[in-house]
Amino acid sequence: TCAFVKMVERSFRYLSNLSFTETPFKQFTIPPEFRAWEVSWLTRLHAVIDNPTVPARLIESGCIVDNVRNCTKACESADHMFSNPETLWNCLTLATVAVMTTNGPDTISNDTLASVDKEFGTGRLYEFWKRRALLKYVKCALQSCSDSKFGGCPPGLWAFQCQRIGPRNIKKLGRIMSTEYCDKADPGIDYDIAGPGIIVAYLIQFVIVLFFALCYKISKTWIRNFALISLLPFQGPARAVETALEWQKVVSRSTFGVAIASTLVDLQEAQAVFLGTISVAAIITFTNSSGAGLGNISSLLSWLANNLTLRGMISAGMYPLLFVQLILQKTHNRWWYTLALVFMNWVLAVLITRPQAVDEGSLLKHFTESSSLENCGNHTGPRTFCQTFNKPTERGSGSNDGGDSDHLDRDAKSFFHIHSRIQSPMHIIMAFLILDWLLATIRMHLFERGDWLSHKVHALMDRVPSRLKSLCTQRYFLIFTEAIWISMEALAIVMGVIGVQEFAAFMQLLSGGESGNESNAALSKWGFGQLVAVCVWIPVVLKFACLMIDGALPGWRKRLGQFIEITQRKETQQDGNDVVMETLLPFNPTAGGQRDEREWHEQAFRHAVQRFPQLTNVTVTPAAHGFLFMPLFQTPMIRALPFGFVYPVIRTWPSDEALGYGSPENCPEGWGNDDERKQWRGFCTVTNVLVDYADSLQISELVVDNHTLPTGIDYTLFDKPNAEYDSLCKIVARPDFRRIVLSLTTGCRADFDAEDWNIYRNGRISCLLAKAIGLEEVVLKSDYGLNSWSCPIQDSISLFDLFPIEDLSRRHLKHFGLSGMQVAQDDLISFLGKLPPTLKSVNLSFLSLAEGHGNHADMLANIRDKLSWRNRPASQRIKVSISMKLNQYHKGRYVCLDKEVQEYLYGDGPPPFIAQEGRAASLFSYGTGIVHDEFDPSFVGLQYRIEIACISSLIAKKQVLVHDNQLTISDKSLSQMTCEAIVAQATGQTLSDSAVLIHAAGHHVCFLEFQITGPYMTQLHTNKTPNESLVVFIGKMLDLETVEGRRGFVENVQHFIGEAIF
Repeated sequence: TCAFVKMVERSFRYLSNLSFTETPFKQFTIPPEFRAWEVSWLTRLHAVIDNPTVPARLIESGCIVDNVRNCTKACESADHMFSNPETLWNCLTLATVAVMTTNGPDTISNDTLASVDKEFGTGRLYEFWKRRALLKYVKCALQSCSDSKFGGCPPGLWAFQCQRIGPRNIKKLGRIMSTEYCDKADPGIDYDIAGPGIIVAYLIQFVIVLFFALCYKISKTWIRNFALISLLPFQGPARAVETALEWQKVVSRSTFGVAIASTLVDLQEAQAVFLGTISVAAIITFTNSSGAGLGNISSLLSWLANNLTLRGMISAGMYPLLFVQLILQKTHNRWWYTLALVFMNWVLAVLITRPQAVDEGSLLKHFTESSSLENCGNHTGPRTFCQTFNKPTERGSGSNDGGDSDHLDRDAKSFFHIHSRIQSPMHIIMAFLILDWLLATIRMHLFERGDWLSHKVHALMDRVPSRLKSLCTQRYFLIFTEAIWISMEALAIVMGVIGVQEFAAFMQLLSGGESGNESNAALSKWGFGQLVAVCVWIPVVLKFACLMIDGALPGWRKRLGQFIEITQRKETQQDGNDVVMETLLPFNPTAGGQRDEREWHEQAFRHAVQRFPQLTNVTVTPAAHGFLFMPLFQTPMIRALPFGFVYPVIRTWPSDEALGYGSPENCPEGWGNDDERKQWRGFCTVTNVLVDYADSLQISELVVDNHTLPTGIDYTLFDKPNAEYDSLCKIVARPDFRRIVLSLTTGCRADFDAEDWNIYRNGRISCLLAKAIGLEEVVLKSDYGLNSWSCPIQDSISLFDLFPIEDLSRRHLKHFGLSGMQVAQDDLISFLGKLPPTLKSVNLSFLSLAEGHGNHADMLANIRDKLSWRNRPASQRIKVSISMKLNQYHKGRYVCLDKEVQEYLYGDGPPPFIAQEGRAASLFSYGTGIVHDEFDPSFVGLQYRIEIACISSLIAKKQVLVHDNQLTISDKSLSQMTCEAIVAQATGQTLSDSAVLIHAAGHHVCFLEFQITGPYMTQLHTNKTPNESLVVFIGKMLDLETVEGRRGFVENVQHFIGEAIF
């Protein structure tokens, strides 16, 4: 059988130059000249042999010898042939065509031969083999791959140095060069860049950072948190918090805690310098045109591998640095120095990991100088241009011959697959650190420096609605901020764990493991430089050991004791950078620190007074913290507390409840006792400071308010002469002084003898008020009758002894208030009748009336009938306010009877108080008045509970909304009442499936009926979501200030309980 092979006629096509585009990789851009060298060396033979019908390209810019295009001379000289990719391209193209058309399967026309000889000076093409271009090509390739720096050569390539290359074996040569030659190319990892010692140093960095970070958290907060969780069930909140704080303080101030805190900063500095040094060296090596640092890099593959590896190492090494900085800043250790070190390393990391183009000029010059080969005419060989380390985004772009570029896919996971490509977590954490530092700096300069700018900002903040401030600064914002801190730390830890995994994988590669699917890394042995790299962390460990052995204070004294004096901070000196939990507990200083603490408080108040020359109103109260989650004043410390933070509510003044009753040994000795007087150091400080700055201030109001709590200033202040009484006299004597509120406590008086009340009768209070020549408002409060309605006649105090009525009657008094005092009815009526006609309002709350001499009902009747107030014009009538405690067991809550009193005194309303036979006191009926909460201004409404099973509860709610010009119940209130209805049904308070609740806010009420079936409750009890809906019937909103509203209220109640309650 005869086989006929079709002859293919070869032809040429001339191009002015090699036109390759830049090859984009994920991190790099390979320039066209490197692409031209790669294709010329590796794939040119394969492309010409396998594409006989495609005209072979010849480059007009190649084969230039003495400024003349002469491929004969160029290709017979190794110096010329390997001098540029165009000449190499032409020589290999001509040699391949010559082999395939001389005794080969292909032909070529005489016209083509003449044309190519004329353009490129090739001579007779069938004699071109005499130029030995292919032999020089093979010898150069063998020398290039046999160099120890480049790995090994393909086994089949060695046969071509001893045999003639002809049509039978040239295809094999092309296949070897295009598919096998770069397969064994060593990545050329520079051990000075990523040697085993450096990798181990990075792994040690991760380990010691984790160790010191955990120890730092233990010494700062974890002991406190774990102790608090463990002790709460056994000791209660206050005692558990105090014990946990004490334990944490012991650990944080121990030698271990101080050594950890000091070493963590040293570690941050050490790892910043370590990483920064490597980053600077990397920038010099891979971005500088001088070639510095490239001594061990002799190929494009080595340049790419080391650059990519260094990117991953620096990116991974940033996360321990960021993690430590997160810990430092979260514990309010915001030192600009450590943040600047982190920021500097971040900038260097950004410069290193940015997309980079290979500098072809300087890199080719370096390769020529470092990797010149004799068989290559002292030029670089093909192994220099193997760039198969990474996979290009576009294969075969820019080839002039239309052939495939034949890149080898190499798995690069061992070369920091994640950290070399992903840097966004690093940028996110760095941005968060910078933002946190900026906000802390702004907060310090605007709120905490105490200068004029701080006062301006505080004044602006005070204008912000309290609900908005609570929303932004407490509930959601602080929780959101804490969540961000936790997420940032978690992100740093996750990326650090990935970094450890990648370092370990790369270490395995250096130890002889596989790099990718095909490439084997050579076995490595540690050198001297690798041992030095591992020892970089020894100074940090030694310093920590020194501080642990010698102690922090002796250690620092040995270092700097010759230049500066180093002492240990006292326990009373708090770190000003943090709002610590100790500030939330009642102040209980030691004897040694009590004087310093008191002086510090006074200095702070003096500083504030001098910064507010227009100050007019000063309030002193023991109830600044209000009740839990409801502070009375938004002080800086209270604003700093996160919403929902549970802490013992601070009460700074003693009360009769705390002192006890009937125990003479516990009775206070009075204002003359220094230890007793110090319990009111805030009041003492205020009076002393206001007197000192009386000439520069314009104080018109002094309020000492107990806010209905059973406490106040010890009334023995007015027993004997003292500095605080003299200061009060000087304050009120100022001509612009207008208002004074005094809250007094009788404390625990032994047996409450009548003589104990002589302090009220000695004239000192009257003398004090007589000095206030411009007085317009005076309020005197006591804790005697907060929960009582009557008193023995011997305990009653004549108001003519307390107040200078002759002086008050001649002044422009506008408001008179009396609260919690024990008085006789006739004395009170007589006193009120002598008040000046300028009077506009009177407050008579929580009064105890002398038994047998009247009651509250008679008191109001005498005010209406005996005083001439009823005859005044409506616009000039005196407003009488009365509040009492009846079935109010929450501190701060009371029933306000103002509306009922006004209607009785000046209208036709019924008497609020009803005298009952057999009782000395007259009470008011259930449902009368509006309940107020001293610490929750939004709480107003009815407070009435009906003990009938079909109505579960009637409780005042807080929120009524306006929708489409109509009042409606807020979703919050509706949700709360739904829960109450379910509880009422579950506890058997209802007789049927209906639970009726009354929503009351102010003078508006609304009836709601909840239909709660048995199956619904059964599914709730079994922790299942009920299948059926809970039906709610909501009635019309009724206005109790109108006759129609009150009638509707009565009709609804009669409907539900079958009888009227009024």
